[in-house]
Amino acid sequence: MQDLPLSVPSSEFWLVQKSGSMLKFHKEGGVEGATEGNLTATVSNGGDMVENVADAGDFNLNVNGQVNLSVDGKVVGDAEEWDITGNMKVTGDVDVTGNVSATEQVSANSMTSTTTVDAGTDVSAAGQVSDFHNTLQHLRANYNAHIHQLADPVTSAPRPPNQD
Repeated sequence: MQDLPLSVPSSEFWLVQKSGSMLKFHKEGGVEGATEGNLTATVSNGGDMVENVADAGDFNLNVNGQVNLSVDGKVVGDAEEWDITGNMKVTGDVDVTGNVSATEQVSANSMTSTTTVDAGTDVSAAGQVSDFHNTLQHLRANYNAHIHQLADPVTSAPRPPNQD
């Protein structure tokens, strides 16, 4: 049996490999690609790799494995909002300009950690705020229940310690 040429629409250019990998240049200007193996893009000699999705809609990337990214400089992104679904782990410092809010628990789990919130920055949580001691709610309850019993209920100025 002989392989027959593909029926390619007029004004289109298709590269189709026997494995199923392909590049299709469509007449309306779109490019479609698929691979049965690895997809490698190498940009060298100081060149840039630019993907522009202008006025067209979404850019979707679906990966059934892991996405690994290694960058010598910074990763810079600009968006009205970033939505991340799933757990997020950061190794290193997190520097936030603006407010930090959480709808669940905020915690510091390290016995040696120091948690600092600079003046002028709001930290809010709809859930529990806690560190390795307990929750802020637990601390507030203990503080509110704490009572000093005075032997002499009369208030007076503090007395200097005995000088004996």
